[in-house]
Amino acid sequence: MAQKTEDTQERLNEVTRVLTERGQLRKRANAFQEAGRIYLLASQKPAVESPWPELAAYRYAREIIKSRDAASSTKKLQQAADLMEHASKAEALGPLPLIYRVAILERLYQKLEHQQERAKVRRLADDCFVLARNMASNWYAKLYENNMDTPDMGDYQSPVSSYFNLLEVISLMRGFHQILYAHIPGSNPFNWQDSYDAHIGSSLSRWVLVSHADGLNSVPVPKAIAFQHLESLMLKYPDALFFRISDNRSSSGPPIHEYCLGGSICGWKPMPYGVLLLLAYSLMSVMVSLNKMKDEIDKRKVKKSKGDDTLAKDNYFKKQKMLLKRFLKQQGLAPGIRDDDILFHDPQKKALRLNKRIPVYGVIDEKLLPRAGDNVRTR
Repeated sequence: MAQKTEDTQERLNEVTRVLTERGQLRKRANAFQEAGRIYLLASQKPAVESPWPELAAYRYAREIIKSRDAASSTKKLQQAADLMEHASKAEALGPLPLIYRVAILERLYQKLEHQQERAKVRRLADDCFVLARNMASNWYAKLYENNMDTPDMGDYQSPVSSYFNLLEVISLMRGFHQILYAHIPGSNPFNWQDSYDAHIGSSLSRWVLVSHADGLNSVPVPKAIAFQHLESLMLKYPDALFFRISDNRSSSGPPIHEYCLGGSICGWKPMPYGVLLLLAYSLMSVMVSLNKMKDEIDKRKVKKSKGDDTLAKDNYFKKQKMLLKRFLKQQGLAPGIRDDDILFHDPQKKALRLNKRIPVYGVIDEKLLPRAGDNVRTR
């Protein structure tokens, strides 16, 4: 069982590495084969957590429709349509996979000869269009929730705003495949990196998964992807604690600082910001020094303390430690663990660590991560 879990984590690390590195696929001569390899790694049983199999399916489908014979091969068109259906389960991609699927099915309809097959494909395309329209409506509604608060456009902008995505959809329906990818004399080759999915890791808001689980190799991804990955883990580990926390000094909206117990994705509850930030820092693979922890937690206090700054900072930090220990005990997450062993000071690393027997996973706003030059140490 442990070997299977380790293998799944290794596959997840490889999938996230390739899908989030800028130009990793686009610059490779064997981009088609590499996309297929990554999709197989992500989807083979047991599949890695969502949304990575869905993102891999989307990338593979895009490589298929770029191939020279895609527009005339019914087999490749059907494969791309199936992959886009799989990709549509990734909330982070919004309605884009369904929109592509409508275009692919329309092209497939044009190439089929038997009336019965054509009728079936047309019905699928019609149904898919309705689903895409409804999802697009819900997608745009997210822009105006929370009483018209400023949305995080890095996560909820419509992917279809990319001109290239629109051109590619039209080229599929009309058979303009060769024209779309042809070099225009006197200009640079078309840079499809600007299309929405070219770099999954690019966003105005990027988040990182943190945990002391062995083998975890998380990379910054857009918030929608990070949240969906966390939700998959919540269903997988019902006895664990999960959290998400944003930078409370950001101007992109009210700060997020909430927790939930595994087994459900609907039970998010608020948690004191300083307590949750301490929990996040005690989990990081790059150890945040004790002094750095105190500084970061202190400067994000909602209300500043009066009196000596150093004394006030130490007292506030001690209070957050006490509250965190009490919280973990109340939630039944530290059975048989002494209070002093829940959070322990590592004298060699000069850092505070959470006991590894306490299962915790969280996503943290990249703005809260230690920067180069900060007082940090590796494990």
